[in-house]
Amino acid sequence: MQLRFTAYNCGTGYNRNAPDEVVADLNRETLSLHMITDGVGSRWYQVSGKLGGVGADANVDAVVSEVVRRAAQVRSMVLNMCGWSRGAVTCIKIANKLNGDPATSGIPVNIFAIDPVPGGAAINNHMWQSINMTGNIKMCNVVLSQHDRRSLFTPYYPPVLGPFTDVDIMPGDHSTIVEKHKGRSEAYELVKDMAKRFLMARGTVFKSNTLLTPAEILTRYALIAEHFDDYAHVAKGAGMFFGSRFEGARPIKGVKPFDDPKSPEAILARLGDKRQEIAKLLPVKPQFFLNEHHRMVFQQLFPALTNEIDYPPEKAFSITNHRAWSEEFIRLMESGMVEQFKMCLTYYMACVAKQAKTLKAAA
Repeated sequence: MQLRFTAYNCGTGYNRNAPDEVVADLNRETLSLHMITDGVGSRWYQVSGKLGGVGADANVDAVVSEVVRRAAQVRSMVLNMCGWSRGAVTCIKIANKLNGDPATSGIPVNIFAIDPVPGGAAINNHMWQSINMTGNIKMCNVVLSQHDRRSLFTPYYPPVLGPFTDVDIMPGDHSTIVEKHKGRSEAYELVKDMAKRFLMARGTVFKSNTLLTPAEILTRYALIAEHFDDYAHVAKGAGMFFGSRFEGARPIKGVKPFDDPKSPEAILARLGDKRQEIAKLLPVKPQFFLNEHHRMVFQQLFPALTNEIDYPPEKAFSITNHRAWSEEFIRLMESGMVEQFKMCLTYYMACVAKQAKTLKAAA
């Protein structure tokens, strides 16, 4: 029999008792064998932990020690992990350390990493080390917050070396997507549901198997879309003025591989500076789908409408495919998903208006 063991790693300044926070919530709801590490700076080394990640190595060692102990008692095991912020980085570090030991390198590891932020200052260089996508990681799902623009909260983007790495975004800042905030709970609820599904699919057992229905997921995305300006404006680092809500971008950094180990860049990397900017997250509202998760769930229920939305606005909702998408439009209207229907109707009207304007200009 294969043992399924789950490890949760809290974010900086947070611990297992945090209310309405995804990692702590899932830990409390887990029935199968599991453990949790409190975030750096939450109990001890509060200043050095928050600023420099002091204590992360101790959390890595605690989980690795428990995995080694459990593995010695069974023929085989799978390690599932979920973490946020430096806790998400801790998950990857744990996988790297297990992979480096022949006695544990064969243990499959699955990670749900929520906005992995190692830390931006030089004193956090150690957090950027041992975060490779090692061969023992069988699946890694990463969710990045779209709207946090603080330089010290630059997230880590794992190299996509195979089908086991999946990255998506979620509107909101670093804490909004993982913590329940009054008036902005939709992102937290969606991320929690995504993490729970990920863990359940890999053997973690919860007290309740209740998950959001597709209709509930789409309703939450529609509400985020309706209040997107608010999500963008209140994000940390966005600036105090409403007009700056869509200014700036969130840099994403990765660890650069070097072809020439003697190059100046490689020498600096060995000294700790392994970070390079590989992309930016813009704070603007997408054309329709807020992320790939939104698109996939919508497509499950309304494939013909999804096809039309995927076209450029000038070609969307064509007469040729009218029967297919109009039937789904009616079904969406009658489904009770009022917010998602309003979102779709607004987009449909915008496409029609754009097409009419194009025709008028060509006449």
